[in-house]
Amino acid sequence: MKAIAIVPGTKIIQLEDRPEPSINAPDEVKIRMRRVGICGTDREEAAGGRALAPPGQKSLVIGHEMFGQVVEVGKDVKQVKPGDYAIFTDRRGCGKCTPCAMNRSDMCNTGEFRERGIWGLDGFQAEYIVDKEQYVVRVPPELESVGVLAEPLSVAEKAIDEAVRVQFARLPDAMATPNWLNGRRCLVAGLGPIGLLAAVALRLRGAEIYGMDIVDENSPRPQWLEKLGGKYIDGRAVSPDKIDAMVGPMNLIFDATGVAKLEFNLLDALAYNGVYVLTGIP
Repeated sequence: MKAIAIVPGTKIIQLEDRPEPSINAPDEVKIRMRRVGICGTDREEAAGGRALAPPGQKSLVIGHEMFGQVVEVGKDVKQVKPGDYAIFTDRRGCGKCTPCAMNRSDMCNTGEFRERGIWGLDGFQAEYIVDKEQYVVRVPPELESVGVLAEPLSVAEKAIDEAVRVQFARLPDAMATPNWLNGRRCLVAGLGPIGLLAAVALRLRGAEIYGMDIVDENSPRPQWLEKLGGKYIDGRAVSPDKIDAMVGPMNLIFDATGVAKLEFNLLDALAYNGVYVLTGIP
């Protein structure tokens, strides 16, 4: 089968012939790739940045945002069947710490985890992938067109979920409502893929959404935000210290810009007892 691979530490990107994987254990799932996303991590790897090939290999198949269709399952697999749409998660635990033993490798204590398409494991830019049922997530047919966004959406959703958990832990009145975000004013700074997906997640929780970027209001990002029910703030015309006076203080700020100066200045827009999430690291 064909696969797209890089040579870590170089700018070499190549189309390779790889053996088609087969099921060798009763808990394995084989998926035919339908779509694979490309993000900033892939660009960094392709430019010679952080990446690690599997042991004994010189090249690394890239791709960690995937969507495909199940073609075969092991005899013990229960979660999916052939024909189902599905994704595989990309991180694999270290095998040493308690979070990884609980299938929460996103909270690994040792930092010795591996990531498909990034660090020590081949990724999803290939025709077929085989992995354990433990890492598969079934995608409903009605979400077929957007299933490939599951991995970046998980970044935004985890950040929002943890922010809400912090509020429940620190605010004595937070438990007065089961949905702390409902009706609360939230600002998403940076309307790239992560920012827009955060807006989706917040809107589904009933939040009042504002989005900030530095593009024209009639360009695609603000238009997508508006279709989600959000309101656009042009950062070229409105400075962070004016947001409070213009629309009111923000109960939650979700930063997806990675611009350190802006991240600091947005503190002026945060409400008393508000919560601030940084996903864009400078």
